[in-house]
Amino acid sequence: MDSPLFILKFLVFKTPFILKTALFHALGLSQTAPKWDFRTALVVPIVRELLCSSPPTSISKQQQSTMRDPGIKGKMWVSRVTMPAPSEGALLDLLVNTIDSLKRENESYSRPAIVPVEAE
Repeated sequence: MDSPLFILKFLVFKTPFILKTALFHALGLSQTAPKWDFRTALVVPIVRELLCSSPPTSISKQQQSTMRDPGIKGKMWVSRVTMPAPSEGALLDLLVNTIDSLKRENESYSRPAIVPVEAE
């Protein structure tokens, strides 16, 4: 988005929009003409058009972009620990009994496994 080619293409394709916005503001035909100065009347619609005109991204792409682990940077002490899975099945039995009491007759589920938990 920072390339000069992108900015040039954006300005060329949005020139009619920019001219219309400037003309409407100068003639007092826009709703914001009495409240905004000329610079604000141009910048706000242009930024709004820049941010809102892109095609929507899928939820999986949005999640993928936020799930990146940048790693540990700088002088930082981080302790990693793995908590072992409990050896007795009382916790799992309690969970399964709770799920069984809340589920409907035609619902099915797979029994979860007890696994070790990793943390930082």
